[in-house]
Amino acid sequence: ACGANLTLARFASGGFHWSGEGCPGSVGPTTLRAQALPQVGQTFAVEALPQPSAAHLLVGFSNLGSPFGPLPLDLTFLGMPDCPLRVSSEIVVPFQGSPLRASVPLPPDPALAGGRLHVQALVLDPGANALGAVLSESATAVIGG
Repeated sequence: ACGANLTLARFASGGFHWSGEGCPGSVGPTTLRAQALPQVGQTFAVEALPQPSAAHLLVGFSNLGSPFGPLPLDLTFLGMPDCPLRVSSEIVVPFQGSPLRASVPLPPDPALAGGRLHVQALVLDPGANALGAVLSESATAVIGG
């Protein structure tokens, strides 16, 4: 029981950490920045920089495997050479507004504290490759209680 309390205390404020490189587009690599650390019962918002014209946030519960195979997964077969998919992508959220932000509401369940979400942006970039899209760097969000 003591270990569980230490784990919850460790994640009280949440976290957002870089976890892997993406692939550069026509304006260079896209990075992700949390607008606030993820917290139970709040909305977790992520911004993509530099501001893409259109993008979707891929949110996954794993950075090791996906329905498409082990991660990272090279997406050359889709026309995205040297673009590694690094998240399992169970949830896809459009970036909206100005600046572009993607928001993920987190349920008010204390059991989520210390849980992890893995995120990566799919950025539409017509001139970058045959598919016309690139992937941002990936990050891991640790949910705070």
